[in-house]
Formats: sequence, C-alpha cells, structure tokens
Amino acid sequence: MAGEQLSPEMGQLTTNDTQVITSTHNSGVAAAAKLHKTRERARSGKSLLEGAHLLDAALSQNLTIGPIFALPDDRQSADLCNEHELPLTLVTPAVLGRIAATVHPKGPVAVFEIPPFEELATRETLVLAGVADPGNAGALIRSAAAFGFQVAVALNGVDIWSPRVLRAGAGAHFLVRLADLGDDPVSELTEAGLSPQVTVSAGGSWPPPRSQRPAAIIVGNEAHGVDPQITAAAVQTVTIPLAPDVESLNASVAGSLVMYELAWRRNEDSK
Repeated sequence: MAGEQLSPEMGQLTTNDTQVITSTHNSGVAAAAKLHKTRERARSGKSLLEGAHLLDAALSQNLTIGPIFALPDDRQSADLCNEHELPLTLVTPAVLGRIAATVHPKGPVAVFEIPPFEELATRETLVLAGVADPGNAGALIRSAAAFGFQVAVALNGVDIWSPRVLRAGAGAHFLVRLADLGDDPVSELTEAGLSPQVTVSAGGSWPPPRSQRPAAIIVGNEAHGVDPQITAAAVQTVTIPLAPDVESLNASVAGSLVMYELAWRRNEDSK
C-alpha cells in the first residue's frame, strides 16, 4: 500500500510518518511485558497500568510515566498524552495483547515508576495482612479510598502494585495514603497512635468498639485469616453478624462493611 513501509528489523510499520510497532519481540514491548512478574517489578521499581481511567488517575498525581502503549485509533489516549505532553507509542492489537493483563485490551497500557510508601499517619487505617487475591486487595483499597481510610500493607500478601490489583482498585491507589509495615505490625500501629482491631469470622464484637484512638482494621488471608500472633496482640476482634449456616464473607466485603460502619459513625459524630 502506498505510504506504508514495513521494517522487519525494527518490527515497525510506518504510515504517514507515524510508526506503529508490529513485533511482540520489540525490546520496549518485551521489557514492559516482564513487569507482570513480581520479581521484575521489585527489581525495576516499575509496574503497568491499563485503561484510560487508570492512566488519567496516575497522571493527576504527577507520577513518572512511560512508555505509554496504545492502538493507532485510540483517540482518548492520544488526547491524554497531548494534554500532558507525553509521547505515545502506537502498537498493533497483537502487541498490546502481550503487554496487557486483559484478554481483549483496548488500551492504553503504560509503564510507571512505583511511588514510595508514605509514613503511617494517625488516622483510620485499613491493614492488608496477607491478603492474597488481587481482586480482593484492589477492592479493599478502593473501599478505603471511598470511606476515607489510609492503607497499610503487612506480611507476605499480594503485591499491591501488580497490574491486576491496580485494575481492581480502579484508580484508588492514587487517592489513598499507602504505608508499609514491618515484622511487628501491631506494635507499629500502636506506636502510630492507632487501635489495632482484627476481623475474625466468629467471636468478635459488632459493631466495632469505640476507641479514643483511630481504628486500624486488620484484614487477613482469605483462607487462613489473620496471623494468630497478630490477633492475640490486637486490642479487639471484630465479627460481622451473619445469617445461620453462613460461615464467613469474602475478605473484601467484610473489610468494606467494617470501614463503612466506622465511616458512618464518624459522619454521625461530626453532625
């Protein structure tokens, strides 16, 4: 076709002076695809975000972003990049499919530098203590943003900066304060002026007890719950009352309900 030239060596299609990457083996594409691996994210300090909403949310926080991959007809991504004066890397659907986490991606997919954790503040907190499912972790971070909680990460759960957790969080990562806890999370929470409260499937109180200190709601692993040592050291356990014969709730639902209850109480107290 006139006006089009294919460079096999570079894996690029040039159309009207616009280069489109056609090879899934392109070095930049390969480097981005590696970021689906936890080890590569830890090594590089970078991750991937997918979708115009996430890209817009990240750009609003002035993060270091790039490259940004999109399809040639993706007008929304082009407008976002033009607005922020960022270059856009055009790719074919097959190339975008190698980088993206979704089955039929529409883009964009962008590489960004993971921001550092912040200091733990003295305010209501959601603690992810071994939450392993990316969907649950993202949903909990999204609920934390909705109900005005900061988020602290403890123990060896899912990487909260994985592309799947970012998608489930729907931009909430860029709206909440994110902190990291060490090997003794209860002590760190207490020293920060917080009241550590563990969610358990049975035997705890409901509603969560009032405290002079802001609550730190600890949500644990989906299969095994919160580490017994953390539970023993916490100030309180919290259990959501359920109908007979129902053993437990999904971790993200349980954590969200507790945060909602505390947020509702906070709003009532401020009236």
